[in-house]
Amino acid sequence: MKRVAKEVDYVLGSWVEDHRQNRLSANDNGAEQDFIHAMLSVIDDGQFSRRDPDTIIKGTCLNLILAGYGSTFITLTWALSLLLNNHHALKKA
Repeated sequence: MKRVAKEVDYVLGSWVEDHRQNRLSANDNGAEQDFIHAMLSVIDDGQFSRRDPDTIIKGTCLNLILAGYGSTFITLTWALSLLLNNHHALKKA
């Protein structure tokens, strides 16, 4: 479990660092912003000065990824359950 947590932390950290480097580079002018860019902008404004910025961004990204996984899993489970309980609809599917 600790090994997986370290790998996830490394991946998320590399995403944040890549975005930070892209923001500093000259070829990023007018580029499309994504969630990590927006988070870096908020962090740079100094709104979260008491916390480590990378930890805030990595934690928020991980939370969004896990929340999306859970809702998708639950939706698919309910869909399969309803199909299995309704043989007429299952035959159409």
